[in-house]
This record gives sequence, structure tokens and C-alpha cells, in this order.
Amino acid sequence: MYYATLIIDRSAINKIYNSLQKFKANDSNVTISEIKMTTECKVQSESTYPQKKCMCKPGYRWKDEVCSNTSHHDQEWCLHQPNSFPRCISNSTVGVTGNIQLEGDGYKGCLTVKSSNAYQTCNDNLTNAIQGEYSLIRGFDTLGSLEYSLGSVIVNFAMKFASAVESQNLFERSITLGRTLSGSLTLETTGFVSLKVPRDSVLYNSSVSMECTTEEDLNAEPKWTLKRKDGDFLITNGSISTVSIRPKHTTISLKQVNELWEGEYVCLFVQEKNGTTINHRANATMDICLKPIIETSAEPTFPLCKTDSSVFLVTVKCTIKKSGESYTVTWNNDATPKGSTEEDDTQTYSAEKVIDCKRTSSSGSTSPMVSCTFTNQCNQTQTQDVMVSVIYGMYFTAPKGIV
Repeated sequence: MYYATLIIDRSAINKIYNSLQKFKANDSNVTISEIKMTTECKVQSESTYPQKKCMCKPGYRWKDEVCSNTSHHDQEWCLHQPNSFPRCISNSTVGVTGNIQLEGDGYKGCLTVKSSNAYQTCNDNLTNAIQGEYSLIRGFDTLGSLEYSLGSVIVNFAMKFASAVESQNLFERSITLGRTLSGSLTLETTGFVSLKVPRDSVLYNSSVSMECTTEEDLNAEPKWTLKRKDGDFLITNGSISTVSIRPKHTTISLKQVNELWEGEYVCLFVQEKNGTTINHRANATMDICLKPIIETSAEPTFPLCKTDSSVFLVTVKCTIKKSGESYTVTWNNDATPKGSTEEDDTQTYSAEKVIDCKRTSSSGSTSPMVSCTFTNQCNQTQTQDVMVSVIYGMYFTAPKGIV
């Protein structure tokens, strides 16, 4: 893939661009055709500090590292230094990372010191072989520096294709490369598969669906995986999850989601043949507004009322397991919040409640009740009651004159 920067008078942009559409060059080494305009820029020279204002053309987008600061762009235009040459990338850009496991002694030079002749020769031979094969694919852009590791000789590399790639073409070229180098290849791609998950946090116990699509039929059975801190879990049909598959399209539907379904979802298509494996992968994270399991306690546990005139404070506690959810905690029945403390994997919220020992009926006062309410980011609530078990003593008043 070749890139060029043209400085054109604004009034002539359309005329010159239309002329370039017919441009074609061929020689023994290169073919240039289908010239596309990716980025349009204008220099704002009238401002105190001249800047270049650039916009991606339809079908192209900014790379995050080029234009990620929202203070510098307004969805369409992005500001750059006047001497810079920013470039948008295609929406259909494909990334490939991979490794080749080589057998035999022919490539051991790649494990020597980088300044040695053996390393230079080995590295050049492998670079030329990899680039020579994949550059035959339309849209080939860059091949990064090769890295080597032990285990026979393992070659790690990364490539970019500036436009859509036919998966079968990539697969066949990889098989050919493996045969040429007498090695086995494992590749992982981005850009072949698109995954859509809810953009906003999902309500606890609600139903949700996710969609995974491909531009072409990859002739492979899709696999859905959920990655959590405690491991990776294959998603199949069950009481909560339903997986549907049809050509170029697969979905999972979940009902009554809880904290167990929060995490990173991976949609994977695997092509495998003759020692070559290509993993076409897309991943995205789904956040769920969580509801906590609340454990309660009170200190003292069984407060004792020795006289009906006694008044004392009871500390009421609501303890939950730590999570990524940010809760707002409120208390009722005149309880005074006292903040929270953390210990290991739990967080405890406390409040103080004034207990009046005066009996309110002939059968004695009922145990006071305090409630803590946790409100999540989706404004859903979880409430737990804390009963203060007051013990009323057998006190009496002596008649006058009797001590």
C-alpha cells in the first residue's frame, strides 16, 4: 500500500481527484490503481497559532493515537500542527499477529546476537519470505519487526492490511508460507469479525443479546467465550443463554443476567488446515449494574435495657463483597450514617441508631428495625433490614419507704 500527500488548491480538489480515479501504473514490481482520498486538511492561517484542520473521508477513521483527545476534535474535524501529515485509516483495516514455529537447524541464526552476520542473514531471509507471500494480498500495508523465541525457533510478527482482505486468500497464503518455511503457523486477526454488545450498563436481572457478524462466510463454527477474573467460560445453550448460528451471523441471548455474566465477550471463528490455524476474533466488554448480597450485624448484638429510662447507641452494619459497582448507600429510621471501612474483599457501611428503652405497650417494645439501601448506577435498589434485638430487663420500682 502506497500513501502520498498532495497540496491542491481548494477549487481544484474535485477535478484533480476525479482525474486520479483513472490513474493506473504497472511495472514488473508494482501496480498502482484505485487511488482513494482518505483525509482532507485545511490550514487555518488566520488564527494566532496556525493549525491544520483535518477530516476523514467516508469509509475512513482516525486512529486513537492520532486523534483521541475530544478537546481537539468535534467528531469530524481534528486539529494538528501545520507541518504534520495526519492520515486516516480504513474502517475495514485488518490487523494480523502471528507466530511461525520452525523446525530444523536452518534458522538458528535468528537466535544469535542481533549484530551478528548469522542473525542478519536469517532475519532478512525470513522477512523477505513473509513479506513476499503476504504482499501478494491486496491492501498489504506493513510488516513489523520480527521477534524470535526458543521452542525450536518461533518467529513472532505483526502485519497491517489497509483494506478488507478475503479470509480464504489469507488462509491459502499462510498455508503456502508454512510449506515454504517447513513450519506451522498460528495467526490471530482483527477486522474480519464485528461484535456488538450493549453500549450502556445492563440492568441487573434483565435480558440482553449480543451479535457477531462477518463480511464473508468463514466456513467455521463460531465459539462464544466469557472472560472473567476467575477464568474463561465457553457459552453454549442453557437455562440462561441461547446461542443461534447462521451464515455470517451469530447471536447469544441472555436472560436474568447477574454478576456472573459481566466481563469480556469473545466471538471466535477458527480456520485450520495443514498445520496452519487462523483465529478470527472480536471482543467487547459488557458491564452489568450489580446488586449486592448484604450481610447485617449490630453492636452490641443484644443490647440490654436495665431501666425504661435508658438510652444508648447501637452501631448497625451492612457488609457487601467488593465489586466494580459504585453504590449510593442510604439508611432509614433516623439512623445516622458513619461511613464505610474495607477489609480484604469486603466493604462495610455503618450507621448509628438511638435506642430508647421506654416500653411502648404492655407487652413491651418491639425490636427496632433499621434498613440499609444500596442504589446502583442504573438506579436499581437492594434493601436489607437490620433488626436490633433489644433485651428488656425485669426491673421494678420499690414502694416508698422500702429500701
